[in-house]
Amino acid sequence: MELLTLHKTDALIQKESTKDALIDSRIDLELKIVSLAASRRSVEDLEHLNSCLQTYIDKVLDKKDARQEDLLFHLAIARACGNTEYNKRFLMMAVDILNFEKQNIPNCDEFRIGCIKKYQAIFKAIISKNTETAKEKMKDYLESLYANC
Repeated sequence: MELLTLHKTDALIQKESTKDALIDSRIDLELKIVSLAASRRSVEDLEHLNSCLQTYIDKVLDKKDARQEDLLFHLAIARACGNTEYNKRFLMMAVDILNFEKQNIPNCDEFRIGCIKKYQAIFKAIISKNTETAKEKMKDYLESLYANC
């Protein structure tokens, strides 16, 4: 029986996360997180999500850069899922996500207003504890986000 051996170069092959790896990881993680958030969220989580969503909406409607508020909404969903490991993983990806989006995702008014509608649908599904709809709405959002990348 032959054992698998790793060489120093094997560990160094992927020094940086590739665009596809980041997108795939984010989609997989966010779909798990939103499903858990819909099933486990507390009243406090809903209040926090609502506050983050409203802050995002206010920034978008004031025509200000809302990328940070966008990410805070996603972090609130991660917190609501009740799984600290998923929350940590999303936090570890947050800087890469922000940097990637600054370079690749449009910050135009039309795009951000479309995100408001998608976020409201995600939030509504979380409120109603509908895990399948929450996943479906998050997938719809992420597919539209990365459609042109």
